[in-house]
Amino acid sequence: MSRVLSGYIHRATLGLRGGERREVAAELRTHLLDRVRQLEAEGFEREEAEHLAVKAMGNVKVTNSELLGHFFTTPLGWGVLAALVLGGGGFLLWRTVPLPLLGQLR
Repeated sequence: MSRVLSGYIHRATLGLRGGERREVAAELRTHLLDRVRQLEAEGFEREEAEHLAVKAMGNVKVTNSELLGHFFTTPLGWGVLAALVLGGGGFLLWRTVPLPLLGQLR
């Protein structure tokens, strides 16, 4: 398989675990190779057929996000997660660590 196809499959399945990643990669590989064969039958050279098949699949980041199926695949999602973690940690610190009262400092 070419670097174009294997690269797309690798990037599209990032974040999936073990057996699920192998299964999805096999499905993507089958779909892409079927499309390449169709394009070759229409008269396209192999390299161009692979490029067109990958292009037809769409943006690899979108495909990856759809395969992962959760919010934390976007920069905004990671920002929200960081804000929640830091905010929750700050709240717990504020609730559990006794701070001196301002009147007692003099």
